[in-house]
Amino acid sequence: METDEGLLQWLENIDTFGIGVVDGVPPTHEDTAKLAKRITFIRETHYGKYWSFTADMAHADTAYTNMALPAHTDTTYFTEPIGIQLFHITNFQGRGGESLYVDGFHIAKKLKKVNPDAYDLLSRFPVPTHSAGDPKFFMTPQFSRGVPILNHDPLTGALRMVRFNNDDRSVLDARFLEKPMEVEAFYDALREWTKLLRSPKNEVYIKLEPGRVAAVNNWRVLHGRSEFDGKRTVGGCYIGMDDFKSRLRILKEGNDIYKNDL
Repeated sequence: METDEGLLQWLENIDTFGIGVVDGVPPTHEDTAKLAKRITFIRETHYGKYWSFTADMAHADTAYTNMALPAHTDTTYFTEPIGIQLFHITNFQGRGGESLYVDGFHIAKKLKKVNPDAYDLLSRFPVPTHSAGDPKFFMTPQFSRGVPILNHDPLTGALRMVRFNNDDRSVLDARFLEKPMEVEAFYDALREWTKLLRSPKNEVYIKLEPGRVAAVNNWRVLHGRSEFDGKRTVGGCYIGMDDFKSRLRILKEGNDIYKNDL
């Protein structure tokens, strides 16, 4: 990561596959933050600039427990969810706690093939979300009716973002739905989506250890973990998608990027 060539390879892996791993990072918060800043500046949120958590319920969030977490994306309650997320287990003395990753674009492709009606509904049905329980914050997107789970480019129609966290999903209010009669069909589609998402065939578990940092495209790859016992400390931070893409383009094209845009 000390060279731009090595950094570019890492960022291209994240951009192409939705995840990129770096080994040999000293297991400290300072060194993990330093690695993140090789990409760009860190996006600060209500969790802080660089966050570190263990099973102490410091925030009213399931991440701060030792329970298993099903695959999800982070910050679905933001108007624009964070783009890239870094994970580094800086200390672990116990059992379990394997990191779970699922390619959301792959799941969406499967759903579209086996149940196109469900895919269509999840692409347009507004899902309200929130982050509640913390006495200092109450986060909701600035969309009154919510945002679909599958989000597409308005010009090309290509899938550009998956935003799904069942634990952050709010109650549906029929008063804000254009077609209230679709509520039952939505839950049927959600059931099909969740079935594919939690199929062992679509899950990848990786044993992250001190020294190994995983960077995940939060718009594409869902993450989770298995249950654990003992002491487990995870550090990491968020990076905005626009900032990540900017750094990637500059590393790939340099000053030629301006010529190509003229």
